[in-house]
Amino acid sequence: MKTKLILAMTSALALTACNDDSVTGSTGNAVSYVEISGDPTTGETLTSTISDGNGFDPANVTYTWVADNKVLSGSTSGTYLLTDADVGSMISLIVNYTDNDGYAEKAISAETDVIEIPAVPSAGSVAISGDAYVDFELTAIITDENGSGDTPIVYVWMADGVAIADATSASYTLTEAELTKTITVSATYTDNDDFPEDTLSDPTAPVIVKPADVVTSQVAKITDTMGVGIGDGSTDTGELRFKLSDESIDPLVTGKLSLSFRKEANAVNNNPNDTDTDFKDAYIGIFGTKISTGYELVELRVKEGNYVIRGQEGTVDTDATFTGEEWVDIDITWDATNASASVAPLITLSINGTPVSADPFPTYDSGKSDGSLGTHFETIMNGVQHMTFRLGDNDATVATAFYLDDIKLYSDVAGTAEVFADDFEGFAVDDSLDTDNSASPYNSSTNEAVVAEVTREGAVVADPADPPADPPVDNFQVAKITDTMGVGIGDGSTDTGELRFKLSDESISPLDIGKLSVSFRKEANAVNNNPNDTDTDFKDAYIGIFGSKVSTGYELVELRVKEGNYVIRGQEGTVDTDATFTGDEWVDIDITWDASNASATVAPLITLSINGTPVSADAFPTYDSGKSDGTLGTHFETIMDGVQYLVFRIGDNDATVATAFYIDDIKLYSDLEGTTEVFSDHFESTNYAVGGSLDTDNPASPYNSSTNEAVVADRL
Repeated sequence: MKTKLILAMTSALALTACNDDSVTGSTGNAVSYVEISGDPTTGETLTSTISDGNGFDPANVTYTWVADNKVLSGSTSGTYLLTDADVGSMISLIVNYTDNDGYAEKAISAETDVIEIPAVPSAGSVAISGDAYVDFELTAIITDENGSGDTPIVYVWMADGVAIADATSASYTLTEAELTKTITVSATYTDNDDFPEDTLSDPTAPVIVKPADVVTSQVAKITDTMGVGIGDGSTDTGELRFKLSDESIDPLVTGKLSLSFRKEANAVNNNPNDTDTDFKDAYIGIFGTKISTGYELVELRVKEGNYVIRGQEGTVDTDATFTGEEWVDIDITWDATNASASVAPLITLSINGTPVSADPFPTYDSGKSDGSLGTHFETIMNGVQHMTFRLGDNDATVATAFYLDDIKLYSDVAGTAEVFADDFEGFAVDDSLDTDNSASPYNSSTNEAVVAEVTREGAVVADPADPPADPPVDNFQVAKITDTMGVGIGDGSTDTGELRFKLSDESISPLDIGKLSVSFRKEANAVNNNPNDTDTDFKDAYIGIFGSKVSTGYELVELRVKEGNYVIRGQEGTVDTDATFTGDEWVDIDITWDASNASATVAPLITLSINGTPVSADAFPTYDSGKSDGTLGTHFETIMDGVQYLVFRIGDNDATVATAFYIDDIKLYSDLEGTTEVFSDHFESTNYAVGGSLDTDNPASPYNSSTNEAVVADRL
């Protein structure tokens, strides 16, 4: 919502009963005016002011308030209180009276702006998009329900809280100077409802050199920053345009276009000289001889998380959505075999493999005509001659970007005869895709399109010298831990359900630094049902890392997986989390530790993330339990050399529970980043059979003899 204070509105004039020409002064009828002032928001009062050179008696004025040309019944005074019923309307005023010289007067005010509900302050926020790798670009994304962009936005990028020199735009490319530092950005501005905003982002992860196993892809990056000087000839839309004839490709009567895109979120127009502050769309379009709105075969408008097919609204709609972090696959086909000046080509369009319509649909008829090229249909009846990918418009500037990758153009609907393809890997990062780059195949209408390096999920970098990788393993089996051995309390037959891994059993030395990644599912209602135990509470599961001694109070860290929530043992009130889970949910846990500076008096440092969200902003020290073992020493002495055991448990020695604790995809690394793997287990059929024990009675099991009631199960 956007409101502006009305100081004085221009009035319109209509005069009646004038016996001669209008004149000023006392010898004739002077021009009369009425104007209304006030803020056009509900709860505010509009006030009238009448001007008449002949004078008038206010008591003789008849007031008629009007909303969208309809009289507001009962509103007959010189003021009008705006109510919720007026929202969306424009208000005007008609006054009738006889002036002091006997002339009958009728004056009509100008209309107000559209009446709105008063703006409510909503705190803006800024977030950072991008990967915290050297030479990668970060972008500040503002979210503000009151809107932004009416005034300039002041950005300040910071490394470990210290401002980076000259880093004051919406984007910043990281350098080696920021290595190991966390990055934040502040944004200061006045929002579109005139509320001041000063917001600071959350920090990124520490900046690192891009890891070798992180896959990057080169893509086209389209921006739109050339809109500030509205009307001065310097503005333009961000665009990547391909003209088939530039590459000696004839018009394609039939064909298919495939590509992937990512449109960053919050593509709001932030040009302070443009009153249009809506979110700006991106466009994927195919055209014939003329590139202009209303001449497309089809154009997909990529809005703020949803889509519209231009000209097909209400005829061909889609409820598909996307996020600003998501890469989306688009497939468009066309068939202009039977097209003519009066017959439209037939189109199909799919988003991530899902068609927007059951059958091909015809291009809509815009009714437009170009004197030299003909009507809309005449420009497209020979098929596709241009592809365009755009962001924003001539008057807009946006801080976000529109990315494209894997463009493929075919001369058949089935997509078997490729005539053009570009994955942008043949360029250097930051290369222009305009005609100033002789290697670019794109048309001279291309503007603000360059090659960028981004991370793309799902791929793995392979060293050409490495042997061929094993085929992927389906994720069908897991470890299932139960706790049923608690009935005979105190008779020696009881035990906790546990899967324990001792590093030295697999010839792995203690890890003074490292990372553990694991997925778990804990079934709901893990209540103790041992009839001989008076403790009937719900039983917890545990994920813990230990040094030389495995016992409560000797852990580096242990996550208690309770009934839908979590506690970090010994850290209650110091390091807490409000994360939750359900009994049907698989949850990803990542734990790192650094005992490189640990000693008998100095604790290791820990990080813990649940589904990718850290439980604390910074690494936290292991708590000191104060316990001591006569042989192994104090708590800290047992852990100062790092991790020697991994432990996954459910219940306790006296409990029996009917539910289970499932573990999968264990990965143990000897570094904090998780690049050097020393042990992993996904429990698949390459190593285990369903129902197989994970205790030492199974020679294929790598787990310790303290393992109990842990077997391989199907992942349901």
